[in-house]
Amino acid sequence: MNAALNAATQQSKDRRKSVLTPKEAWANKRVVERRKGRRFTLVVLVPLAVLAILGSLWSLGFIRFGKPSALSDALANPESTRELNLDNTHLGTFPDELLGVTGLEKLSLANDDLDTLPDGIDRLKNLKFLALQYNHFKMLPSNLGKLSALTSLNLKNNELTALPSGFGALSKLESLELSNNKLSSLSEEFGRLKSLKTLSLRDNGLSKLPVSFSHLKSLVELNLNGNPVSELPDPSSFPSLRRLELRGTNVPDSVVQKFRKELPKVSVVQ
Repeated sequence: MNAALNAATQQSKDRRKSVLTPKEAWANKRVVERRKGRRFTLVVLVPLAVLAILGSLWSLGFIRFGKPSALSDALANPESTRELNLDNTHLGTFPDELLGVTGLEKLSLANDDLDTLPDGIDRLKNLKFLALQYNHFKMLPSNLGKLSALTSLNLKNNELTALPSGFGALSKLESLELSNNKLSSLSEEFGRLKSLKTLSLRDNGLSKLPVSFSHLKSLVELNLNGNPVSELPDPSSFPSLRRLELRGTNVPDSVVQKFRKELPKVSVVQ
């Protein structure tokens, strides 16, 4: 019986050696413990079926090390890549080489532990959609305003205290999400965003809107929930408005009633 057991053990070892490749070797981990001055080494072998699956994913390009697979593909095809989603990859820093992917029209970098954008962001001149939510931005480069093709920008759940100079130059911007930041004021150039249709400023610290806010005549949806704002532009400033959210604000009932009277198609959420 012992001879049969030894033979089976040896065959198992031989099978493991034949299956493991350099690409799969990383899957073997050593856990080293020290107890009472003595060293113990425990070798944990990943099941062979798991290794086989990982090997297949590697060969198909679904697993790559150093850079996310999608980023590697984009860098290999900088002019033909139109969309790139790197959400939840926790990049930590914006990959500078990404600025060379000049064909990009849609870029999503949500929840990636980012706190700065490079000054050269305007090199992505074809960008129409930019998602930067759930990061740690406190400020943004002024060159962001040079993304003249941009129609959608998501910056919610960051730490922005102000918008950069030149931001109002985003003349094609239709959707702007700024919820859950630390904005206490907006500059007068904000009113230059005349293509805006959807704007969320929810949960900031805005007590007053700029005079130029009345220039946003294309607005269809406006969310001011959770701001201490107490005054609004005249309802006639927003002929396209269909939804106005004012929960947690200091806007008096008289102003709300005026909006409902002069803009009967508007749904006011208070």
